[in-house]
Amino acid sequence: MSPKKSFEKVVRIYCEGDTEKKYLVTMFTDRYKGLRAQFKPKIKGSIEHILEGFLQELYEPETKALKGLFLVLDMDTLYTQSKISIYKQMKKKLEAIGDSSFSIIESRPCIEYWFLLHFVFQDKLFVNCDSVLKELKKKDRLPDYDKHGKYTKDLYEKLKKDIDVAIKNSIKVLEKPRQADEQHSYTYMHEMITTLDDIYKS
Repeated sequence: MSPKKSFEKVVRIYCEGDTEKKYLVTMFTDRYKGLRAQFKPKIKGSIEHILEGFLQELYEPETKALKGLFLVLDMDTLYTQSKISIYKQMKKKLEAIGDSSFSIIESRPCIEYWFLLHFVFQDKLFVNCDSVLKELKKKDRLPDYDKHGKYTKDLYEKLKKDIDVAIKNSIKVLEKPRQADEQHSYTYMHEMITTLDDIYKS
């Protein structure tokens, strides 16, 4: 008798930092009960090393069975290290090989910009994460925000009531008409959430 085929929905998520992982782990226990997420070890090394690893993973048979494969990536380091052109070249190569289940979820400069969009529409260029934190920690937002310890475990619960606001603000940022070469902050976290919603409901 052949083994029973599993119809479990599985997605795999690579996070650059603990903040992103803790936020998403809590989200899965609330918003996506029954959808299993494989949170892989924190990604390390140069962007070339990280993306080469992803390139190899896209060829793995196990990867093809996943409902989604996500790389959650802050962009600030790529800009400060002048590696953005290398990143864009490798990203194009990955997207040519991968299918619609594979996504790189960028936030410029960092995931905290996504958190900020829960409170306010803001589309200026934040050059680093410290400048975002200054806005995020205003008294009517998250004045006690802390990237470390227990705080980030509770972060999703603090923000979830305004997640639709953040999604709308994130889309609005990307759809706003721009001047040629205009620089601005952005995030694709809304695309990850809407994709996960579709997987969860399917």
